[in-house]
Amino acid sequence: MTSKMEFHYEIVGRVISKLFNEGLSRVELDSETASEYLGLDNSEGKNFKQDIVDVIFWMISEGLIRTSNTYETLDGSASFINVQLTSKCISIIRVNSTEQIGVKNIEHLLSKSEETPPSISNYIKVGSFVGSILGGFTKSIS
Repeated sequence: MTSKMEFHYEIVGRVISKLFNEGLSRVELDSETASEYLGLDNSEGKNFKQDIVDVIFWMISEGLIRTSNTYETLDGSASFINVQLTSKCISIIRVNSTEQIGVKNIEHLLSKSEETPPSISNYIKVGSFVGSILGGFTKSIS
């Protein structure tokens, strides 16, 4: 069982992986179908809708992804239109990550994912690494 933070890191890793494999194509994400699109296992009937929405909003506010429009409903559902990786996220994907996650960079890990998707632990590593890089950006700015 993973912690809530590890699960959110996993979602970050899955979103980056999916968008990376789409290139710069614009993608529509909505909270109703995102679980399936991201490959999250909800075989136990779990609903990850709010977690996914919260993580995507965080990724937008941190500048990892952009969207042309966002629609949020009163029940917490959301649709994200024309989602793309930002240049900031692409730069992070290419940062040397050998010490942190054991591969040259996230791009190297994700480029293998078309044939064999990364494991849950690799998605968590990607999300955690991205979070630590963003924390470093924040420290260097302040």
